Order: sequence, then C-alpha cells, then structure tokens
Amino acid sequence: MMLFGDEAERVESAIAERLGLLLFAYSRLDVSLGLQLVWTDGAKELPGLTHRYNNQGVGPRIEFLRKRVATVYAPGSEGAREYADFFDELDALRQIRNDLVHGRWSPPLDGERMACVAGLPTSDDQRETYYTPALLDEVVQRLHRVSTWHDRLRDRWPL
Repeated sequence: MMLFGDEAERVESAIAERLGLLLFAYSRLDVSLGLQLVWTDGAKELPGLTHRYNNQGVGPRIEFLRKRVATVYAPGSEGAREYADFFDELDALRQIRNDLVHGRWSPPLDGERMACVAGLPTSDDQRETYYTPALLDEVVQRLHRVSTWHDRLRDRWPL
C-alpha cells in the first residue's frame, strides 16, 4: 500500500534527512582516505598521486591503499589483517552508498518504508532493498564507526 499526502511527505522527509546524513559521513570518510593516499610514503609522490586520484572514487582509492598495505605490512601480520577487515567493511558500505545514490526510490510504503531499486530497469540483475529511517540510521552509524576505525588505523599502522 502506498502512502499519500502528509503521511507520504513525512516518510520521504525522514528518509531524505538520513540520506543527507549518510552522504556527509561518506564524504568525510572519502576525504580522509584521499589524504591518507596522497600522504603515503611521507608524501614523496603527493603531486603525482593527487593528479592520478583527484577524480577517482573510493573504489580505486581502496585498491591503491590495499596494494600499499601489501608493500608495508607482511601478509598475515596484524596491520595487514586490520586493514583487510577495514577495507572489507568500507567496500560493503561503498556498495550500499552507491545503490542509495544511484538507485530509484519508490513512493513511501506502509508507514515507514521506501524501496530503493538499483540497476537498470531492463536488467535481470536489479536489486530491490527496503529502507526505513531506522535502517538508514544504522548505516550512518556504521560509517561513523568506520571513520573512527580509519583514524585509529592511520595512527597505529601508518602507510
């Protein structure tokens, strides 16, 4: 059942507010990753890395940092494991963010939910996920935890 009128506006506004919070949190994390990337190896490659990754998204930045971790920390070492776990969680959040930003949103459904459909309308690989404000709050909290985790990684395991 779709909602209409004031109730639909209330649900849309609640979802939109959470999406905005999510984008701000993701953006701050993206900046932090970018700064870590260009300052690797004591910023010896800062101009070149800045030019190369200036218009790249988080995916290519993660891949660069994964490779960098592999050159700094031995496979299976504590630093390598912590970064691997961090990158796995970050990659999962990156996929959620991409779906939320690039997906199509349904009108509000049954009081709290909206569907986000990712993928082309003609694709057999479309993914439909239902979100509530509370579920999006959880995603925002995951982003905050990952940002804090990233801060600790940079301090404890510099690249």
